[in-house]
Amino acid sequence: MNDVQIARLRNPGGTRRVLGLMVLLLAAIQIGRPAPVSACVGARPLGMGGAFIAVADDANVPYWNPAALALIRTRQATVAYVGGDDINYKWFGSYSQPFGQQFAAAASIFTWNPRIWGFIPGDPEPIEFKYTRPWVSMAMALPNVTKGELAIGANLSFGQAELTWRNEKETLDVDPGLDLSAIYRLNEQWSFGLLVQDVNEPEMKLNGTPVTKWMRNIRPGIAFRPNEQLTLAADIYLFTEEDYIMLGAEYWINEQVGVRGGMYSIGGTEWPTAGASYRFTPEFSVEGATLDFEYWAASATFAF
Repeated sequence: MNDVQIARLRNPGGTRRVLGLMVLLLAAIQIGRPAPVSACVGARPLGMGGAFIAVADDANVPYWNPAALALIRTRQATVAYVGGDDINYKWFGSYSQPFGQQFAAAASIFTWNPRIWGFIPGDPEPIEFKYTRPWVSMAMALPNVTKGELAIGANLSFGQAELTWRNEKETLDVDPGLDLSAIYRLNEQWSFGLLVQDVNEPEMKLNGTPVTKWMRNIRPGIAFRPNEQLTLAADIYLFTEEDYIMLGAEYWINEQVGVRGGMYSIGGTEWPTAGASYRFTPEFSVEGATLDFEYWAASATFAF
């Protein structure tokens, strides 16, 4: 999805009051436009072209499909870093904790690369948009409901946004956001997932006046594992008038080395993705440690 763009206005003085007034004057035309989203969190999902809603089997699931937390049943932690500006977020971290065989919870956060919000005519210094999203995830497995494994989950986020221009800053009030998800693993081969992100379309406000908002999007996904080594996946990104398709595949050469590739399609552009993983031999109480790489991102994941 494209970043929020604000129309250019004449610079009447360069004070914080001017920056706030500019944002407020344009709120009426911005409220109908979506805020930018970070659409591909984690090196492994990115390497699979963003097709991860139904795969959802590692520490990246608090973003992609929190319901899957209830089916993983191990403690997991991950940290990811993105180089360059092609992907919105810069850092992502998460920790998840199971509670018995039916419930799980997680705490996560990502920070964005600063994005250009707009310009004041005659001034080359851009107005930058900075955003941080911490959130908590909850998941519950539904045993004996149907054949296979079924779980539901939710995210509750508390975004923090700021506009900066030269030495001036304006903090935006961000409504709490709600995501809902489900995952159904029919058997060892087939999995189906669904994420409804920003169900309540949370708004960003300046001094109580709406400036922009996150738009609701729906992401169904399917994954097929013909054997233990190979996973094929596809997601559909249903967003307002535009829909996007993500395709991905992953193949584990052996128990330690995996490779993946995909086609990432969003915002009217398409590009191939590729990545690899190295899984370390378990030591002490750690059940697994994995390094994931993609040509934009790198992440480390630990399962306890």
